[in-house]
Amino acid sequence: DIENGLKRNAKTAAKVAATFAELAIAQHIFGKAFESIAGYNPAFDIIDVLIKALGFDDDEESEDTALDNIEQGFLALLEDLPYTSTLTGGRVPISSAIPIKELVTGKDDYGNEKSRLETLGEVAPYYLLPTGYSQLKKTVQGLSMFSEDHPIAGSYTDSGNLRFPVDDTLGNRIQAGLFGQWANENARNYFDNERSPLKEKQIEEFIDVDMAIEDYWKYRKGLSEYSKLAEKADYIDSLDLSVEQKNILINNIANRKEDIDMSDYGDYSSFEEFDFAVEFPKKYKFLQENGVTYERYRDAPEEFKEAYTWAYNNPDKFTMSKAVTDDVVEYRRLTGDLYDIKADKDENGKSIVGSRKSKVAEFINNSDLDYGARLILFKSQYKADDTYNYEIISYLNRREDVSYDDMKTILEELGFTVDSKGNITWD
Repeated sequence: DIENGLKRNAKTAAKVAATFAELAIAQHIFGKAFESIAGYNPAFDIIDVLIKALGFDDDEESEDTALDNIEQGFLALLEDLPYTSTLTGGRVPISSAIPIKELVTGKDDYGNEKSRLETLGEVAPYYLLPTGYSQLKKTVQGLSMFSEDHPIAGSYTDSGNLRFPVDDTLGNRIQAGLFGQWANENARNYFDNERSPLKEKQIEEFIDVDMAIEDYWKYRKGLSEYSKLAEKADYIDSLDLSVEQKNILINNIANRKEDIDMSDYGDYSSFEEFDFAVEFPKKYKFLQENGVTYERYRDAPEEFKEAYTWAYNNPDKFTMSKAVTDDVVEYRRLTGDLYDIKADKDENGKSIVGSRKSKVAEFINNSDLDYGARLILFKSQYKADDTYNYEIISYLNRREDVSYDDMKTILEELGFTVDSKGNITWD
């Protein structure tokens, strides 16, 4: 009856669907296994098409939209259908044996000018040796990747640029000999991600930095997003690499006389601070020891920078200045104002003896300094005046913030003599 017929048809349809599903799974497994060995998938792989169309192959960082995934699935389907893959640059033999695109445009796949005669010359051997030339070419090109003339095993362009490296193992040599240079997994990544060949300096860097090629490609792509050295340094420091690897990368970019060492890069608030510390290590240490942050020094007015430059270049005078005031900028202002004080002139234009000294004493007495600091500042202007020597020594002895070495430095700057036993004398 009709009801039983419908049930039999439903069961038959289910069996057919299950058979097709099993076939699709078997083709997918076979195709992927073959691809891992030969570098391409010869099977009609509907599962791979669905995976791409649904975006199941996207990684966490992928920005593909649903429309992008559908487009990728459609292109994968064209790759699998007979002859239509010619439209997508696929693997159908006729599209490689008769390079119609090159003959029409006069350009190769990279857009470089290429004569039609040269193109025909390349495909002629396929017809002269139709049964063996293709395999012979694969073998020669595949094994050429392991030539000792190369700085590292891999696939190279005619100009010597590296498309992708290959581990020099027995398995890879056998694979390359049988299926050619494009069978390697790095080849698939190279073409799938539209990588650019590495030039000579990049090849050297890749060898020196000893990274997986996939990581190196990712590094170069990330690096291209930055233009300033500071941004590139921050990017390199963020990578999960050893200090030695980071140093190789940053020094290839910076191109400075002195190599940059990123071992303590994370201790600084910015690349600018790090760079200042590298270029002026002693000055940076001096500022830190005196409580001056890099940001404060960088953003300070020129008067501030001049004062700390003076302090850095004159450490003994700076030690002495701290006995007058902890503010080196204020000290430089005081000494600058003192320098501007001039002696009075008589009617003949000669300096009146003692006139400047009295003005200096008046200026210092009108300052906010304590008495002992005033005496030291006055003594720095008139070292031969011994009037307040004992008071200065007594004042420094009472200062708990002045060490023995600092006191010795201060007294010697003021014209005293301090011997190895700590005895203080003056002329």
